[in-house]
Amino acid sequence: MRLVIWLILLSVGAVLAAWILDNNQGHITMYWNLYRIDLSMNLFIILLFVAFLGCFILFNFLSSIFNLPVRAEQYRAQQRAMRASRELAVAIDHLFAGRFLKALKSVHVVTQFSETAEYGRMIAAQAYHQLNQTAQRDAELEKITGFAHQQAKLVMLAQMQVEDRNPRAALATIAQLQGGGARQFIVQRIALLAHRRLENWPEVVRLANSLVKRQFLPALVGQARIQEGLTQWIKSKNISKDRLLQEWQEFGEQDQVDPHWVRLFAEGFIRVGEHQKAKQILEKVIPHEPSFALVMLYSRCADKKAHSTVLALALIHRVEQWLLHDPAQPALHLALGLLSVEQQLWGKAIASLQRVLDSPRADQKMLLQAHLSFVQIYEELEDDEKSAEHRKNALRFFTTKPS
Repeated sequence: MRLVIWLILLSVGAVLAAWILDNNQGHITMYWNLYRIDLSMNLFIILLFVAFLGCFILFNFLSSIFNLPVRAEQYRAQQRAMRASRELAVAIDHLFAGRFLKALKSVHVVTQFSETAEYGRMIAAQAYHQLNQTAQRDAELEKITGFAHQQAKLVMLAQMQVEDRNPRAALATIAQLQGGGARQFIVQRIALLAHRRLENWPEVVRLANSLVKRQFLPALVGQARIQEGLTQWIKSKNISKDRLLQEWQEFGEQDQVDPHWVRLFAEGFIRVGEHQKAKQILEKVIPHEPSFALVMLYSRCADKKAHSTVLALALIHRVEQWLLHDPAQPALHLALGLLSVEQQLWGKAIASLQRVLDSPRADQKMLLQAHLSFVQIYEELEDDEKSAEHRKNALRFFTTKPS
């Protein structure tokens, strides 16, 4: 398109020039001392144009000669930049390929040029870190003074401090980053690792939730971190009733009927004394998933310290209702037996636990628990012979490998 426009302009210019020169009848007379020069107007215009063009070429030539040192310096700078870029690319390739010594060799060239020096020091710091040369790594990081690279430097430093098992220093670096307004997901992920090493489980749960919601952590990894944080937090007995309830309410409806999460939170509610809440969430899941772990938790929902007989009898009644729909479920018979033992309903307990022992669906954990409960019952009834028999059967589970 540009060529077409130029051709049009040249054509128009040629037509105008031919028309003007053809119709121009003027002439010019110039006097120089005793000489007189007569020229036609057309020749004068042509000579003027040629003189102007010659002067333009002459001045352009002189300018090029005088600017040779500047152009030579620009050329050398351009070559240095190209060489630095090539060496930087080679250094990055060596770093990612695990050739750290070769990366350091390439970086030595890169750091000699101001355009790439800061990037080269970052690569050198990472290479020294992978080689466990902490002093050299810190020295390279100290040399990174450019304002534009401070955030990258601090992120690298925090990551390295976590990997060096120095989580407190990493959190201090992250605080410096966040004080400057940095809120990247990578910073939160490093903070998650630091809090995990410090066993600061509330922060682990909060950060894992945040990263999963923003899809920065894979769902499986995020759930594993949340599970670990909640499990350790509950086991530490440092979690309050209100905070545990708040964490439970933040879960979606689908997660609140997941046996895994229900088991974890039910254990937490029992630990903090919220037996009624534990009973409530377990009753939504046990009819559909009567596993051994959930049944054992349900049997603990009766508050022994409060001696709540009414609650215990309500639990027994609920298990009996579930058994009407699935009378052959050994887990439910085990729950009924354990609750009956707590209330010293020996006849109901013996009948329920015997159904567990006779059930082909009972696993080894259920059978072991049934035998241990029988030992407790017969010791209370002072029947040493039957107590010894069930104790012997229980010991077999400890001496044989699970199938």
